[in-house]
Amino acid sequence: MKKSLLLLLCLALVAFVAVGCGNNDNVADNGNNNNNDANDNDNGEEVVELTYVGSDRCAACHGDEHAGWKDTQHPYMIMDADEILPEAVAALEAAIANGDEDLLRIGADGEVLTSVDQIDLVNGGFFKQRFVFRTDEGHRFLTSQFNVPSGELSPYGAGSLWEDNCIGCHSTGFDLELSQSLDRSDPNYRLEDNFAEPGVGCEACHGPGSAHIADVTNSELIVNPADFTIEEQLHFCGSCHARASGSLEVPGRNDPIGFEIGDDIFDYTKVLSPGTNQNVWLGESGRYYDSEEDGNWRFFEDGGSRSHRMQFNDLIQGPHWGVVSCTDCHDVHAAGQEHTSTGAPSTLRWAFEDTCNACHEDGQYDPEEYMPVRASSSNTPDQRNHTFLPGGVGNPDPNVPEAK
Repeated sequence: MKKSLLLLLCLALVAFVAVGCGNNDNVADNGNNNNNDANDNDNGEEVVELTYVGSDRCAACHGDEHAGWKDTQHPYMIMDADEILPEAVAALEAAIANGDEDLLRIGADGEVLTSVDQIDLVNGGFFKQRFVFRTDEGHRFLTSQFNVPSGELSPYGAGSLWEDNCIGCHSTGFDLELSQSLDRSDPNYRLEDNFAEPGVGCEACHGPGSAHIADVTNSELIVNPADFTIEEQLHFCGSCHARASGSLEVPGRNDPIGFEIGDDIFDYTKVLSPGTNQNVWLGESGRYYDSEEDGNWRFFEDGGSRSHRMQFNDLIQGPHWGVVSCTDCHDVHAAGQEHTSTGAPSTLRWAFEDTCNACHEDGQYDPEEYMPVRASSSNTPDQRNHTFLPGGVGNPDPNVPEAK
């Protein structure tokens, strides 16, 4: 595959995917929007510094794709608190009135929420919403989440700092070095200081767009994931759609810091794989490693994932690995279908019941058998199995705790 020097430079600056809503104010205000000046490298050749321009800039030429992307879940991975669902507000206010402190603590050991107005940011809203608060240590979660299907709050661990565990896959253009230099106790500190754009924006998948908008006639000045092999595409999507038990690059994190499209995700994170119903990961040696002590049971006995955001963990086990790309079935620029379990927007290219028929002989496979709803995002099964292997409907062992 032919790549120009500029494309290679672009790839070198594309950190692993984040997630996001187009907001040019954020792009303009933070440290990721460096001037797009030209510099000379060691050979005296001009090197252009690539910068993020924001998803709204893409809409000028790619209006249909931008409008379709806005209907998907990707833009809404972190939002202002005014995007809290009315039903979630009502549930939180009821919990406050009832004094349900276990559901209302800011961080595992923090103060108790007394007003919905204290919430700074909100995450998601199609399956669940989680609530984020500014603290001197960084941004922390409430100890409960609002589940859209049931309309109720349920406990959430909330032990993580958003900057240290979530930000890489919930924003576009996250800059780890910049993030580590920020003083989170500064009254002027904002979460938006860590990245170019909140949510999974256009440049999360296509790379910084400054060179592309300067010369839109040259397609080599922007990354197109479709130019890569199927396995490279799967690893790229898996950089955020895979659960891991730790980063190989940055101790204490789980996100694939340093990953670029074309890389192998196993070189960056300890991706979880099933083995004796425990959290283990498949390393370069091809062996399974036990990590039972962390207590999060992520897999059913047949290998199917029990938690959301584990499509990659499923795919590596099944017959579609390396044969079918995520984008063969999903269009990330459109949300015309609905999730059959919740009614939330789905990026499927066709109705779910026609999924298998798109490639296989009509009626040869029943998608309900090969992709049952098993994993949970909203504390109830609402995510479909992606091993594409016929499986059961749940783990028969009642002693296995629910996935967290």
